[in-house]
Amino acid sequence: MPDFTAFSDDALESELTRRCVEERRLQAEQLALLAELDLRGLPQAAGYPTAYAYCVHELGWSESAAYERIRSSEAALRFPTVLERLRE
Repeated sequence: MPDFTAFSDDALESELTRRCVEERRLQAEQLALLAELDLRGLPQAAGYPTAYAYCVHELGWSESAAYERIRSSEAALRFPTVLERLRE
C-alpha cells in the first residue's frame, strides 16, 4: 500500500477525490463490458450456464457482487443513462 503520510491535507483530499472519480469511470466501463459479454453469449461459450456462474467462478466475484453487477449491467442496457450517471 502506498505511503500517504507525506501528503498534505489538501493533497490527500484531492487524491481521494480523484480516485473516487476514476473508480466510478471504471465501474461504468466494467458494467458495459459485462453487458456486452453477456449479449455475445461468451459465458456459455466458455462452458458456464449463466453470466452469473461466469462472474463467480471465472472472475472470482462474490455471489452478491456478481448478482448486483449483472443486474446493473442489464439496467444499463435498458437505460443507457445509467452508465452516464455512474460516471458523474
